Amino acid sequence: MVKPGMVFACDILAVFADENLGVRVEDTVLITEDGCENLTDGIARTVVDIENLMGKEGIIQVLKDRKIY
Repeated sequence: MVKPGMVFACDILAVFADENLGVRVEDTVLITEDGCENLTDGIARTVVDIENLMGKEGIIQVLKDRKIY
């Protein structure tokens, strides 16, 4: 039985065997009293958005620059 407060990872895997490529799209969904809420709504989904995000500094780069990591 699904109850409010439960959280699910809902993922879809698309495999393109001819290109030796697999793509997984995952959402984290919270069950609420009124239905559900997608906790990962708004994350990068398009190739352009993902490439732009990958071009930005991540936490590891920031910590290394500050000589913390």
